[in-house]
Amino acid sequence: MIALLIAALIPLQPLPPVAVDSTRIVAVGPRVDPLSGTSSRLPAFLPPTSPPKTGIDDRWFGSDKPKHIIASGLLVISGQYLLEAKWRNPRRPSLVGSAATTLAIGIGKEIRDAGRPRNHFSLRDLTADLVGI
Repeated sequence: MIALLIAALIPLQPLPPVAVDSTRIVAVGPRVDPLSGTSSRLPAFLPPTSPPKTGIDDRWFGSDKPKHIIASGLLVISGQYLLEAKWRNPRRPSLVGSAATTLAIGIGKEIRDAGRPRNHFSLRDLTADLVGI
């Protein structure tokens, strides 16, 4: 559900015109990435959240996705344990607070990744974080 809300916040842009030749389909005009506002010459059939052509491997089933899922799950469980068992908070607010804190940590990590060389902000990593939550 949260992933659908995040997807709804990303503005949709019309695809640029395409040219079809015998070997491939390519975009005729530049494509503007809605997250960064920069234009690129990516093929028209790639989604706007595709990472830039920098050699970064960000596949849906990449080796880092299970790490995101496990880390998020462990953060939620440990946060809920601290809030509920140690600090005597009610169960539902403890779970909501722990999940919200874990999501904020995941978003913060992706923002940090965006500013690092050979890295980028990844909605796929955030999706894996949401699966763990």
